[in-house]
Amino acid sequence: MRAVAGPALLAGTMIWLGLRSGGFDPRTQGIAVVVYAAVTMALLATMPSSVRRLRGPLLLALAAIWAFAGWTLLSGAWSGAPGRAVIEYERACLYAIALILFGVLGRGPKSVKGLLGATMAAGLVLCAAALAARLLPDVFALGVGQRAGGRLRYPIGYASTLGLLAAYGTMLS
Repeated sequence: MRAVAGPALLAGTMIWLGLRSGGFDPRTQGIAVVVYAAVTMALLATMPSSVRRLRGPLLLALAAIWAFAGWTLLSGAWSGAPGRAVIEYERACLYAIALILFGVLGRGPKSVKGLLGATMAAGLVLCAAALAARLLPDVFALGVGQRAGGRLRYPIGYASTLGLLAAYGTMLS
C-alpha cells in the first residue's frame, strides 16, 4: 500500500501545484501544507512504527530545513517586506512537511524508484499540458501571455521552470 501511496501522492501534488502556476499563490501553498500535514499526522497516528523512520540523515535534513524556515521567518524583522517573509516561511514549511511525509512513507530502493517515477510522470503530464497550450491556443486560452512577451506561461507560470521540469523529467526517464 505504501509503495503506491507515496508516488501517487507525490505525482498528484506535483500536477495539482503545477496546474496552479507552480504553487506560487500563497493560498495554494497553504492548502498543500494542510493536506500534507493531515496525511502525515494520520500516517504517524495509525502506524506508530513509522516514527522510528525519523532518524539519522532524515533528522539532519529536517533540522536544516526547519533552520532555513526559521531564518526565513526571522528575516521579516529586518526586510522591507515582512509579509513576503511569512509567505516564504510557509513554502519552507511545505518542503519540511513533505520531507517528513515521504521520509516516513518509505525509504529504500523501491520507494526511491517509485518517487522518481512519479516525479517523471508528473513532469510528463505538465509538459504535455504546456505543449497542448502552445499547439492549441484556441482551446487553452491561458497558454501564451501578451505581457510575457509571447512566452509560454501555462501551466507552471515561468518558461524557464518548465524547461527545468522537462530536463529533470528527461534525465529521470
